[in-house]
Amino acid sequence: MVGATGSIGQLVVVEARRRGFAVRALVRRPASAKHFPAGVETVIGDVTVPDTLAAAVEDVAAIVFTLGSDGEGKVGARTVDYGGVPTFLRRWRGGASASR
Repeated sequence: MVGATGSIGQLVVVEARRRGFAVRALVRRPASAKHFPAGVETVIGDVTVPDTLAAAVEDVAAIVFTLGSDGEGKVGARTVDYGGVPTFLRRWRGGASASR
C-alpha cells in the first residue's frame, strides 16, 4: 500500500485488514504507522528515492496507490504524484522479473 498514512490510505488499510488481506504499508516515517491495525507490515521508504523501495516491492502481487503530494504545489505533484508512481512501478517490475 503506497500512501497508507494519508486520509484515504488509512481507511483503505483498515478495510483491507478487516477483510483479511495481508497489508504491507510503505511509510516515510515509522511514527506515522503507529495507528495501523494489528498485522500491518510497515516498510520505510519514499517513492521518490528508488533505493528505498526494495522491501516494499519484495514478493508483492498487487499494489494499491492512494498517495498524493502534500501541498508542495507543482513541484510536489511532479515529483510525488507524477514521478513517484512510475518510479515505484519500475522498481516493482524490476524486482518481479529478477525473481522469476
